[in-house]
Amino acid sequence: MNLRCRGHEHYDEEQYGSEAYTPLEDAVKNERYELVREAITNLSQDERNAINNFYYEQQPCTKIGEGDEVAATAIRQRLYRARNKLRSELARTLNG
Repeated sequence: MNLRCRGHEHYDEEQYGSEAYTPLEDAVKNERYELVREAITNLSQDERNAINNFYYEQQPCTKIGEGDEVAATAIRQRLYRARNKLRSELARTLNG
């Protein structure tokens, strides 16, 4: 049985395969996560709330809209704008 470390947890390579993250891959993944989190902080409050509730809390647009007292279509528009802003900002950060 070959146990490898993946983050803070150990797992059985025979059971899960050899697709373990190396320390370099973990570092890249963590850096990417931090870049995304930083980019999210640059969004407007409404866009930030929509992103957090939709992706991190996994709430549907209708439920997010109820909490913000807006229609689900407004939440979808916020998500669309937020994704475009994130895409642009991350492209500048990674290419520039």
